Amino acid sequence: MSLKLETTLKQKMIISQTMVQSLDILSYSAEEIQSWLKEQEEKNPCLKFENYRRDVITLDKDIRGNEDNFIQEVMEQLLGSNISKRTLELVKLILADLSDTGFLTQSREEMSACFRSTIKEVNEAIALIQSCEPKGMACKNLQEFLVLQADKMPIFVKDILSNYYNLFLHQKWGHLSKESGYSLEKIKETAGYISKMKTRPLSREGSGPINVAADITVEICHGELEITLHPHAFPQTAYDFGFVNAWNADKKATRFLRSQMLEAKMLAEQLQLRRETAHRIIEKIVDRQERFFMEEPNQLKSLTMTDLANELNLSVSTVSRAVQSKYVETPHGLFSMRHFFANSNNFLDESKMTKNQLKNFIYIAIKNEDKKKPVSDQKIVERLHEKGIDVSRRVIAKYRDQMNLPASYNRKIW
Repeated sequence: MSLKLETTLKQKMIISQTMVQSLDILSYSAEEIQSWLKEQEEKNPCLKFENYRRDVITLDKDIRGNEDNFIQEVMEQLLGSNISKRTLELVKLILADLSDTGFLTQSREEMSACFRSTIKEVNEAIALIQSCEPKGMACKNLQEFLVLQADKMPIFVKDILSNYYNLFLHQKWGHLSKESGYSLEKIKETAGYISKMKTRPLSREGSGPINVAADITVEICHGELEITLHPHAFPQTAYDFGFVNAWNADKKATRFLRSQMLEAKMLAEQLQLRRETAHRIIEKIVDRQERFFMEEPNQLKSLTMTDLANELNLSVSTVSRAVQSKYVETPHGLFSMRHFFANSNNFLDESKMTKNQLKNFIYIAIKNEDKKKPVSDQKIVERLHEKGIDVSRRVIAKYRDQMNLPASYNRKIW
């Protein structure tokens, strides 16, 4: 093979790898990009970069935004496993797509299309997630989550949940006893076990404060919003080719150094693209959510990743990766970058309560209820009215159903 042809093929391979790598580094957190750059510098003598100081903030769980640290915790549990990068990336995407309570929000077929993966790959990623703590993440519904928890309980509990769930849920005890062959005493015993089970895989309770540094700052300067991308999160690397001429006499060394030069240039371009993509995204966010930054933190407008991707001529997956594990310091505190995306369906008419906030209100009301006198949907409506939130009983029932929480008459412990 001629030197010219060999060089051309190597360049094509590097370019192909660069495209994949560019997508990977978009999703890197500040710590991950710094660690990755250090590895590259150790491998490539042409590279130089600075290790910038980070101003760390202790972020309380109540103000961290939409993105909890459970993704990082799950990924850490998978470290050391023989898992491909593609599968790990799919695990991250599915975790980021889970509901606030940890359930799947899409069917496996929909995820396959959305994440450009096969059903087999999606199933493998979900299996990996479900092997991690907290148990039950990525279940499709409450029934599947309850069945999962019944693994270490008497076999009849799992059997009733698996095969007679609807009869049990609607308290049709006589019919359930006739269909299953279990006595009413066994069914009552099952109810006791189930009453002690969790009703959602994820909960913000018990998650302590985390240490994070702002990747981006948006501040008000002379009445205008100013954006700053911090160098520890969006570093720019330099390369030094001055010493290459000293090796001109050694053809083998020269060939190696020229390949390293090419890789160094491409890496610099990847970092610049990562920086530019993040800047374009935050500019659009600031433009759309100006009222949030200038006035009040509860003034979010409808903005989806699809909307923003279309406006910037990017793919949704690119936007999703670019905002992953990134934090923005604002005049109102530190927020996850994902916090600024809100679907119009997440807002309740003219009230200032989002759909997620309402769901959380319903969940807490039911969680803290007297199980012998469960709180009704109407009672929740009345509590909301006291807070100035005008919501109908039908809406409460709808969101309660979406969280797989039974009606009050089915929650009563007898």
